[in-house]
Amino acid sequence: MTKGKITPAPWDLSGMGIMHFFWGARRIDTFSGKEVSGLGGFIIARYDTSPVGHYNELLYIPGRHKINGKSSFFISKIYVDSQDSVVSGQANWGIPKELAEIDIEEGKGKVSVKAKINGHSFFEASIASGGFSFPITTKIIPIPLHQDWQGSYYYTKFVGNGKGRFGSLQLSNVDGSLFADTAEFRSLSTIIVDPFKLTFPLAETKSHDLTIL
Repeated sequence: MTKGKITPAPWDLSGMGIMHFFWGARRIDTFSGKEVSGLGGFIIARYDTSPVGHYNELLYIPGRHKINGKSSFFISKIYVDSQDSVVSGQANWGIPKELAEIDIEEGKGKVSVKAKINGHSFFEASIASGGFSFPITTKIIPIPLHQDWQGSYYYTKFVGNGKGRFGSLQLSNVDGSLFADTAEFRSLSTIIVDPFKLTFPLAETKSHDLTIL
């Protein structure tokens, strides 16, 4: 396997995304070991354009946690099918990307998603959409990320916009050792955003021995 090439920030991306939101009680996140609670979710994305070309992504945000007393969102598990995206995500924003096979198939009013590692299927879902569309923008709902990665904190305030529709999610296979089984949480909503545009700027970074924000 090649090591991949780091492409520095900022990144401008576009494509199609699926956001599923849930509400969870206070608990210890399986993948990060951090205490989390409240609003969380997972995102499936098909990036049609990016600085490293087309790739697919599956990520998990377990909920809010505290970094130096500030309640924040972070990604605790994330897979992409591009090695360049893996190394760039780690280096630029402290995002713990891993490599996997991710297939996203789109039909009339339906999206099917399958993710595998070494031939082992660990995530399968289908999402149906319909109804009216509405604008989505991070200007109204900003969700900055605080990542804790290899001795440093990374703070990234990404910006984006797109056209959303409400969807219906059906999970048929989730290996909880590789991705979060969210069945135990209270499901809130699923939104398909197609198309979207997204910009990830340079992250603010501080080492663990300094106070962040």
